Amino acid sequence: GDVDNQTINTYNELIKKISQKYNAYYIDTSYWLDNRDFSDAIHPSIEAQEKLSAKFLEALSTRIK
Repeated sequence: GDVDNQTINTYNELIKKISQKYNAYYIDTSYWLDNRDFSDAIHPSIEAQEKLSAKFLEALSTRIK
């Protein structure tokens, strides 16, 4: 079934804490896409995939030197 935003936020916080414990990078992507970016209920469109790759590159370039 559908997952509500509260559940997603709970998991994101848990993942963030675990990443801090293991000195890993955590990039919150939950706000990067909206419903218009998906070609169906699960898969991002080609344009959305390009948007994601640009955002990941930006996020990682500030963390990796």
